[in-house]
Amino acid sequence: MRFLLKTKAGVGDDPAPAFQKKRRRRSIDDFTGFIKAGAPRLGIAFAAIGIFVSSCPVPRFALVRDLTLHSSDGRLLASIDLPDAAFGHHYVHSFHLTPVDELFRVEENGSLRLHELRYESLGVGMPTEVEEGFRLDNGRFILSIDRTFKKIPIMVSIVPGHGITVGERLYPFTDWFRPEDLVVLSGRVRTLLLPGGVLK
Repeated sequence: MRFLLKTKAGVGDDPAPAFQKKRRRRSIDDFTGFIKAGAPRLGIAFAAIGIFVSSCPVPRFALVRDLTLHSSDGRLLASIDLPDAAFGHHYVHSFHLTPVDELFRVEENGSLRLHELRYESLGVGMPTEVEEGFRLDNGRFILSIDRTFKKIPIMVSIVPGHGITVGERLYPFTDWFRPEDLVVLSGRVRTLLLPGGVLK
């Protein structure tokens, strides 16, 4: 004779057999125990990683700005380092035969910002309108200006002494160009790894 045991699972009851319930409970307990047991070790591991990363040398980089000189057909003929991003355009006025200096800075975006003009003689070809300020210093007229250029095309003068100044040094255009050639000035910004390489 066969007896059939009929059961009906109620709402919310787990219809799984009892042995499966025990196995599932044991698996959950094992996983929870593993997490509890491993948590301190995980914390130590993460702390060690943090200490290692914080003690690693950090590369040191700097923005380096150059002045580039291109020919009229786009060839790069010279690049002049600018330690403090500043340079001057120096020439002798062809009429007055007195020196003129236009002072620039290479901005972070590579543009050329004219911020000052220095000259010795008022007259033909020299500015007479005050822009940002005007003063007389050691016999030279100093005109404050604020103009920005992407590129500056310049014709090399036939009068000697025409070129770029960086500090006290003059770089004559005739080192690379002939008189009456066209030279195009533009700025260049590069990222370089500093000497020594890294911060420790």
